[in-house]
Amino acid sequence: MFTSFSTALSALGAHATAVDVVGNNLANLNTPGYKASTVSFYDLVTQSLGAGLGETQVGFGVGRPVTLRNFSQGAIQASSGALDAAIRGDGFLVLKGKQGETVYSRGGNLIVDKAGNLLTGKGYRVQGWTEVNGRLDTNGPVGDLVIPV
Repeated sequence: MFTSFSTALSALGAHATAVDVVGNNLANLNTPGYKASTVSFYDLVTQSLGAGLGETQVGFGVGRPVTLRNFSQGAIQASSGALDAAIRGDGFLVLKGKQGETVYSRGGNLIVDKAGNLLTGKGYRVQGWTEVNGRLDTNGPVGDLVIPV
């Protein structure tokens, strides 16, 4: 009897996770650079009952669902921002957070502040390599991208 309740409870938990993921996808539908998630389910263990092979299969519930982020290429849309950027294929923009931490984003709605720093809408500084004497050294450290204003 306990197995029946455990099986049903695991299914309720798995479906609650699925509803959470769908709700998160809907909430971020218009967020620039947002990539949707999907949920994968799998059986824990099944047991065959009866004389024949697989006559009656009894499952022991669903395993903990796995949430997967979909990073496949989305549609690139035109925008009115002069500095807006789109990422084609895999990859992220490397940003410096407000406390100096490294942050990654696919949102390419960019602006320039009065000092010429390239920023995201949240104020994170876009990082990259700077050209020196006509040469771009991609082995060097990244720094704030500054656009002369």
